[in-house]
Amino acid sequence: MIALQGVARLSLTSPARVISMASRALIEFELRVRTEGRPDEDEPNGDCLIEGCTELTNMLASDSFIEHRRLYGDNCALDVKFAVLINAVEARVDIKVLLGAIASGINLKVYAKTSGFSEVIRLFEGASPKPGVVMSFAVAVDTHNYLDVYIEGSSEDNPVLGQKEKKPASRSWWKCSFGSDYHDMDKEVAELGEFAVVSVNVNWKSYRKKESLRE
Repeated sequence: MIALQGVARLSLTSPARVISMASRALIEFELRVRTEGRPDEDEPNGDCLIEGCTELTNMLASDSFIEHRRLYGDNCALDVKFAVLINAVEARVDIKVLLGAIASGINLKVYAKTSGFSEVIRLFEGASPKPGVVMSFAVAVDTHNYLDVYIEGSSEDNPVLGQKEKKPASRSWWKCSFGSDYHDMDKEVAELGEFAVVSVNVNWKSYRKKESLRE
């Protein structure tokens, strides 16, 4: 029997990288110009305007807060707004259309507000999915606080929440507040008039830091 010895050399394929970080959070961003046509498999869709990463510092606050920051790139700058929530839990929001007049072209909008902040989080805007299709979203919520979910069905596009149209649009909306929890599930049914009936399931989950294994 002949014993074979050697060194296996494995080549790394993109994306492959190692990030060493001492900060508590790191944001990686990429903004591209949308172009028409189907992109090639090896080429992204559109020219890159800005890309890079930035660390978030000064996060040792005792209360949740919202911060604005400007990120600079080679071609432009990007203004971002993010929320830092202290002692938060995850709300997994599942939206499923039960009944809806899909043939008439229904537009659906799903918005959220978290932890008492007035900033609107746009979860979905576009043509309503077919009945039975589940859309899932994750939103962080402070413990002992609330998640507000707003759903609107309309017959024509209304891109901005609360914007006045040039002519009245036929639409119906539903709103509900969910109290945060560590492990639980809340179920509601949103009736959007003649447009659709939508089920809303909110699954709560908390995360703990993983303790290092000791031998």
